Amino acid sequence: MQSTTATLEQRRPEKLGTQIGSYKLHEKIGEAGMGIVCAAEQTSFSRRVALKILPSASLWSENALERFRKVVRITATLEHPNFVPIYEMGYEQSVHFYAMKLVDGCSLAEVITHRGQETAKQASDANDSPASAETVVAAVT
Repeated sequence: MQSTTATLEQRRPEKLGTQIGSYKLHEKIGEAGMGIVCAAEQTSFSRRVALKILPSASLWSENALERFRKVVRITATLEHPNFVPIYEMGYEQSVHFYAMKLVDGCSLAEVITHRGQETAKQASDANDSPASAETVVAAVT
């Protein structure tokens, strides 16, 4: 039987309704690099955000955690249309996390898959017409 004082990492932090700091998790939307990404509500501002969570902080070396914090701090200083803004970085209930803008749309994996399908079709078309090989090279680069 699980203790009522179990840490968040033992209770599956991506579980719907879990509260991490001022963030209430709604759903897991992916896994990336070192952690899990969830759609969440920042209750203090009533806005939807994406929350990246390192669910098992005890498994990470201090060097890995420092690298995580450093990457988040550096990324938070960048301003570019292709970068998602970071709102906050924190540590609650043995869980390291950062909050960022939630971007609606498809995942990067879906974009890559779709682009790969387009490139394959263009390559197939290029076999029928040698002059269109330039199009295939342009699509890949």
